[in-house]
Amino acid sequence: MAVINIIPIAGSRTANQDKDGKVSYSASFSLLTNNQSDSPNFVGFNQPFFVGEIYDGYPIQSVAIAETSDPCQWTITVNYGEGENPDENPLSEPWVYSVSYEQHEVPIDYDISGRPILNTAGDPFQEALFIDDARPTLTASKNFGYFPWNIANQYCNTVNRDSVFGAGPGTLKFERLTAR
Repeated sequence: MAVINIIPIAGSRTANQDKDGKVSYSASFSLLTNNQSDSPNFVGFNQPFFVGEIYDGYPIQSVAIAETSDPCQWTITVNYGEGENPDENPLSEPWVYSVSYEQHEVPIDYDISGRPILNTAGDPFQEALFIDDARPTLTASKNFGYFPWNIANQYCNTVNRDSVFGAGPGTLKFERLTAR
């Protein structure tokens, strides 16, 4: 699926004020895709509005997706406004990083001086000798109001091309993205 176009629906923007004086807004958009077999869930993960993100200066409270008579046309309704205190919204919490080390064993053929490791007959050992090798694991955590399929599919099993957190290019592997 590709989103071809998103345009505001004329006259769809509304504003309301509750009894506490908090203002909320609603706006609808027409979203056009290029695949007739797209499901509402698939469109939901690939449309640009997500709960907790800021739209028009306010956090998005909810997003509704509706099918139309055209299988490539969708209506997205975004509700946003003065809602929760951003400090209390788990979606506005920053990224959290942690580093741990996992033990691995690697075979060695040379000693600390760079000389080959040989048996008394001067031949390499039939079974390799191993040393411990601790490998760092960087874990990054963030609360999202959706599962970012497009990011997971794009980065799964890839290696960094640029420096990341001081690690040079080609030294980090993105292994998995988990959700709960």
